[in-house]
Amino acid sequence: MKNLARRFLTMILCLAAILMMGMCAQADETGLTPTVAQVTLQHAQFGMQWTMTEASEAEVNRLVEQINAKLMTNLCGGTSFGYDSSSGSYVRYDTPVVYQLNADFAPYLLSCVTLAQKAQEAEALYLAACNNKALTKEELTGFQYQMECAKVSAIDDAMTFSRAADGSNHVTLRVSARYLTAYPLDQTAAPVPYVLAGEMTTCYRGSTLDRVENLKLASKALSERIVMPGESVSCSTVFKPRSSRNGYKYASVFQNGQKVDGIGGGICQVSTTLYNALLNAGVKVTERHPHSMQVDYVPLGLDAAIATGYKDLVFRNNYTQPIYLQSEVRNADVACRVYVAAAELGNVRYRAWANQTGKLTADTYVTKVQDGVDLETSYVDSSRYYK
Repeated sequence: MKNLARRFLTMILCLAAILMMGMCAQADETGLTPTVAQVTLQHAQFGMQWTMTEASEAEVNRLVEQINAKLMTNLCGGTSFGYDSSSGSYVRYDTPVVYQLNADFAPYLLSCVTLAQKAQEAEALYLAACNNKALTKEELTGFQYQMECAKVSAIDDAMTFSRAADGSNHVTLRVSARYLTAYPLDQTAAPVPYVLAGEMTTCYRGSTLDRVENLKLASKALSERIVMPGESVSCSTVFKPRSSRNGYKYASVFQNGQKVDGIGGGICQVSTTLYNALLNAGVKVTERHPHSMQVDYVPLGLDAAIATGYKDLVFRNNYTQPIYLQSEVRNADVACRVYVAAAELGNVRYRAWANQTGKLTADTYVTKVQDGVDLETSYVDSSRYYK
């Protein structure tokens, strides 16, 4: 009964915090409504910074027009990926290209800027509440909860945001190939079409804000990665050392059969999600380790643990052409996708699955499928858990 009353009180406080946010956002003296937003776009082949005067559809469309005009003068070489909206598929060019933001980018940018602004305003309100001695501990908890809800809603592994002392927002977006159309300088160059070869989605609903921040960092490090033929990738290396300097937070990890707080807790959900996507794409995994304990986001045998110095997820591109990886943390899900050249994959697909052989043991397999018919099944690995 006490817990029910406490939850009801927290809900009332959260509603009050929301109402206060609306009132404060309209008051000039709070300084919470920014008049300027700095938007930085990052890509492996270009980087740009622009200024928005307001978070509106008209302003975003104006900004996109200016960015596209600038991109037309920016020649990009090397291996380039873009999105062909007419076919709904990714394409690769190996000749110099210029990029253009496609029609899907403007609403995505507006959504990111709006969510970032809400999260920053909620944080500013919480910090102001912390300095208000008249508030009770329960009232302060309401502001904190509202801030954490706003921040979780704004988490996107392609976006970071901050608020400057002058009240302006600073939003940095990594531009995915999903929002880019590539135009080759050599107009006779034929695009190499890619298909989604393997994917996996896992849910992180109920995770703490710090754990979701860790998911975001690990996912961001993986996404938009081009892996060349024969190249090996170590996820532990890609994720960088798990330290506060690299932005990682303390969250639950498995240690000696117990759940304890550890720096970087949660990154194993990203490696696990990628592991399944890789197997489903027929990509060769050369190192993988199970957790010591069961995880709740995939069945036994389909997890992939990361632990500095002794557990890693390593894979090698066994195709003859580059593969393209995407990873995304949004809407309570971690999603990983692996794209392979359509001509090389053909009508072959792969399906990863696990057979639980005991209460705490499982064997992992991959079945090769062609035209919907199972051709052969290969053993991948065995897993043993301790609790």
